[in-house]
Amino acid sequence: MVDLVSEESVPGRDDIEAAMLDLASGKKSRKEVSDWAYPWVYDDDLPEVEDELAWDALDLLTSADTQSSPGVYIFQKNDFQKWLNEFRRRR
Repeated sequence: MVDLVSEESVPGRDDIEAAMLDLASGKKSRKEVSDWAYPWVYDDDLPEVEDELAWDALDLLTSADTQSSPGVYIFQKNDFQKWLNEFRRRR
């Protein structure tokens, strides 16, 4: 997973797949992955992610830490695995 946000680090499909795998396996937290993806979706000062599959996946990853109420997450580990499987299928 690309850690730095810079023009040279526009995430590609390999970076996104690695982030999804880290999320599904628990290697990275929901917050870490969401925080990594967030700028690429919402920061207009960064270069645009032109790959539609990559952008869709980043958009999805921004919601990994969404809560329905304090401490209750909307998405669970099985959801993260489904995201990864679907991403791999669409590649």
